[in-house]
Amino acid sequence: MKSNSTFTYLLTYLHECGMMPVDMNWVNGSVGQVLYLCSGFTGIDQQYEEPLKPEVVLRAGELSVDECVKQLITYLHHRVCTLC
Repeated sequence: MKSNSTFTYLLTYLHECGMMPVDMNWVNGSVGQVLYLCSGFTGIDQQYEEPLKPEVVLRAGELSVDECVKQLITYLHHRVCTLC
């Protein structure tokens, strides 16, 4: 029986996260510098390992939000159709 969940990897890079609007967590510093207010954050001061076999990879740095959503919906539609 197939799982009801989908392993989705939202691939984005740290410098792209720094271009996001400032909120309570992120501080946009000098060029190429993003500081996180909490220590022990994976990918900032802790090692990060990319997932080995995600079902869907959304390349947020290369695609718009609309394109990422369309890619995910297309994947889910095809997945549901194979269950029918």
